[in-house]
Parts: sequence; structure tokens; C-alpha cells
Amino acid sequence: MLSRVGAFWLLALVLGFFLGAASAPSPLYPLYQAEWGFSTITLTAIYAVYAFGALAALLVSGRLSDHIGRRWVTIVGLLIQLGAMLTFVAAQGVADLFVARILQGIGTGVATGSIGAWLLDLQPPTNPRLGGLVGGVAIVAGLGLGALAAGLLVQGAPDPLHLTFWLLMGVFAVALLAMPLLPDIVPRAPGWLGSLRPEVGVPPAARSTFVTSAPALVAAWAVAGLYLALGPSLATTLLHATSHVAGGGVIAALLGTAAIASLVPRATDPRALVIRGSVILAVGVGITLVAVGLDSLAGLYVGSVIAGVGLGPVFSGVLRSVTPLAPANKRGALLAAIYIVVYLSFSLPTIGAGVAVSVYGLRGTAYGYGLAVMALAAITAVLASRRTPRVTPTAARS
Repeated sequence: MLSRVGAFWLLALVLGFFLGAASAPSPLYPLYQAEWGFSTITLTAIYAVYAFGALAALLVSGRLSDHIGRRWVTIVGLLIQLGAMLTFVAAQGVADLFVARILQGIGTGVATGSIGAWLLDLQPPTNPRLGGLVGGVAIVAGLGLGALAAGLLVQGAPDPLHLTFWLLMGVFAVALLAMPLLPDIVPRAPGWLGSLRPEVGVPPAARSTFVTSAPALVAAWAVAGLYLALGPSLATTLLHATSHVAGGGVIAALLGTAAIASLVPRATDPRALVIRGSVILAVGVGITLVAVGLDSLAGLYVGSVIAGVGLGPVFSGVLRSVTPLAPANKRGALLAAIYIVVYLSFSLPTIGAGVAVSVYGLRGTAYGYGLAVMALAAITAVLASRRTPRVTPTAARS
């Protein structure tokens, strides 16, 4: 049996790989598109069905780990994820990509809620915000590094459409074998069957903070969704770059920077993180829009990095301000509610962007999308600045 510390960091790594697998197809989409000839609308739909699968899984299983334990729920997520990787390997057409992405979304949705709650269970009692911080960093780092690694495989490895997913299958198989070694300390509670009934679980003590933080989540993850679905197309088509690494690199510039930025201001008040991060996110998106207008790949990277500097603190600030407000037996449900907002934010706007591209083109869509995100970030900064900071209640430690 691993120690609590070892299990904590292993789970963070597993969570990162789940999200790395989610972004790995992004640099591959142009290859699939060239091979099977589907439209940009279809591309964004393939991307977005992942989020719908994850959302459905979260609605059904978000509270399940509070009843039967974190380990068994995570094992189910890993098994579904292995099925998704195998479907990618065997894909022969667009329909197979839809099936693979739906399975991938379901597996990730099942696992992220339980792993996120597991991190909170195993975090040091002296640092009650570490689980939320590490969970947020693992998510954004996984998304960024997964896209970059896949871009490198596309650029230099043989058969990247299959090799990428064979490698990920190996990782998830090892994670599955490690599950019995991890301590699962959550108290079991009766009523697991009833927990499968969809319910958004935001405890009363966390509701005000959750509502105030929602626009920040929408703005941050709408940007991430645009990058994950259309970022490689922006880099390789609109800005005349020919390297597949450039496509994955744009995603890594945004989300890799976000992961690093999440770690830097650990001692900062979470509310201040959300305010400052929202302002920086708006500035970065603005620079990105200017770069699109100038056809500047360098400007796109600069804007992406600055937006990432804002996105990371926004997401970690929300997690660090909301998650400590939930008692242990409500953590899975609260994290499910947070991830529901996240998945809706990077799926629905992205589908809209795919439709808009066919009407207004990639450049016009980027302008409209970016301005909407900047407005949401500004709203967040205003709302958060007017909210009175509150002390974590003792209920969160019960």
C-alpha cells in the first residue's frame, strides 16, 4: 500500500494523463480531416461530444464515489478510457471518432470527479487547499502537454494516428494495476443507487462563491475549448504555419502556461487570483485577436501565453475558494458541479464556433468569440471584487 503522500501525487499524475488523452486528438484532427474529408462543423462536433459524454458521466456518477469509495469509481473510468483508446486505434471513419470521443468523455467524466475528491481526501490536513490546487494544475497541464506530445508524434513519429493511442493505452493499463495500492479513506455511505440520480451538488455554504465564480469558469474554459478544437487550424491555416508542432504548441502555450501560473501564487487569496486572472485573461485574448488580424504566428503565441497566465490563476482560484467549503461527504458532488460548468463552457461555445466558421470564416469567428470571452472576464472581475471574502467554515473540515 502506498503512503498518503505517494498516492496523492500518483493520482495527480493519473488525472493529468486523463486530460492529456483528451487533448491528444487535437493535433491529429487535421490528419483525420484530410483523410476523411469532413467539415469544420463536424470537426468541432467530434471535439465537443467528448464534453457531452463527460457531462453525462458527471451527472450520473458525480456523487457515487461519496458512497462506494473513490477506488472503484476510478477503476470504472480507467476501463472505459482503455476502451476509448482502443476505438481510436481501430477507427475507420468519422463515426468511429464520434464513438471514441464519447467513450473518452464518459471515462474522463467518471474518473475526474472521483480523483479530484480523492486528492482532497489525501491532502495534508495542514494544507486544506493543496488538493484543489494540484487538481487544477493537473487538468490544465495535462491538456497542454497532451496536445504538445501528440503534435510531436505527428511531426516525427511513424503512424501517429495509432501510436499516440497505443502509448496512452499503456499508461492507463499501468494506472489500473496501481489502483489496489492506493489508500481509499472516504467513509462508505448507504444509498449508492440513489446517488446515480442526476443532481447538482453545491453545498449551501459554497453556493454564493460558486455562483460568483461561474463566469470565470465559463470565460477560461471557453478559451480553452476554442484552442483545443480550432487552435491547430489557426496556427496551420490562418497563420500559414506548416508544422504540426506549431498546432499543438499553441495549445501548450495557453494551457502549459496556465499550469505554471497556477503554481506561482499559492499564498495569494483565491478571490484576488480570480480578479487578477480574469483581467490578464482578457488582455491575452485581446492580444491574440490583434495577432489574428496581423497574421502573426509570434503574436498568437504571445497572446496565448498571456491568456494562460490569466487562465491558470482563475481556475485554481475558483477551486481553492470553493472546494474547502464542502464537507468530505459532499466533495464528489461539488467537484461534479464545477466540472459540469467547465465541460459546458468548452463544448457549447465551440460548436457555435464551428458553425460560425462556415458563415464568417475563421478570422471573423475568432473575433466574435474572443470579444465575448473578454466581456465575461470583465464581468467576473467586477463580481469578484464586490464579493466580501469569507472564512472557510468549520463544516468544510468535518
